[in-house]
Amino acid sequence: MPSEKVAKILRKRGVADAEIAAMSELQAWDHVYATAPTKREKGLEICFTGFTDAEKAELVELARHGGLTVVTKVTVACFILCAGATAGAKKVKEATDRGVRIVARDGLEDFLLTGQLPA
Repeated sequence: MPSEKVAKILRKRGVADAEIAAMSELQAWDHVYATAPTKREKGLEICFTGFTDAEKAELVELARHGGLTVVTKVTVACFILCAGATAGAKKVKEATDRGVRIVARDGLEDFLLTGQLPA
C-alpha cells in the first residue's frame, strides 16, 4: 500500500482508492511521474548544495526522472538551486546574484509533481 502522500496525489488525479490500494509504493510513484503535468520545459538545469551524498544521489535521480538536467555548478542557465541544511555559501550567493530560484527539498518535490515553484 502506498504512503498517504502519494495516495493523495493519485486521488487528485482521479485514481480510485481500490486501484491505489493495489499498488506498491514504487508503482504509485511511477504512476505519479508518468502522468505528471507538462507545465514545465524539459531540460531545465538544477544544482544541489548542502545534502549528504545519499540525499544528493536520491535527489539527482528524482530530478533526472523529472526531466531536469543536473549540473554541479550554478551556471548562467541554471533554473533552480536546491539547498539543504548545510548549503554552501558560495553557491547560494552565485544563485542569488544570477536570479536563480533557491528551493528546499520539499519545494523541488512539489515542482516535480505540479510544475510550479513555491512562491
